[in-house]
Amino acid sequence: LYSNSIWFVIITFLSIGYGDVTPTTYCGRGVSITTGIIGAGVSSALIAVISRQMELTRAEKQVNNFMSESKLSRQCKNIAAKVLQNRWFIHRYSHGKSSHDAIKLRNYQKKFLLAINDFKRVKWEQRKTSEEGNALVDVAKMQKTMHEAVFDMKKTQEVILNRIESLCKTIQLLNSAGNQPASNARSPP
Repeated sequence: LYSNSIWFVIITFLSIGYGDVTPTTYCGRGVSITTGIIGAGVSSALIAVISRQMELTRAEKQVNNFMSESKLSRQCKNIAAKVLQNRWFIHRYSHGKSSHDAIKLRNYQKKFLLAINDFKRVKWEQRKTSEEGNALVDVAKMQKTMHEAVFDMKKTQEVILNRIESLCKTIQLLNSAGNQPASNARSPP
């Protein structure tokens, strides 16, 4: 009986629910519902922690972005060379008179169009990768700009507070000087 209850709790906790052991009392059903809810919560928390640990850092994302950009740049150069090669072969076989040249011409025209489509695809991937990289850099630049703006505002606020304190002291000196009778003042004739 004890082993059946342990088996039931484990199977319910992990959300497997084979159905070989089922509760018959209200207390048992309550325990099974509570165990299922706790199991779902613990499982989701575990998945969240693991996924957060597996997420790339900003530096890793930048390295990954750099590597994919260099790979796409290499692919772009290779495909551009293929486009030029196929265009040259088209030019070469377009002046041929034999049927064998016509077959080669069609073959190179097909390769030429495929190379152009590949070139467009790689260029589109380069733009997409560049935009993703720019988004990372833009966020970093925006954060740096905001930090500098807040720092400048704080310095300006300190300067203004110092000036206000200086003005208050000057006003107090003027008030205290205005309230004292003038001892060296000449009396009118």
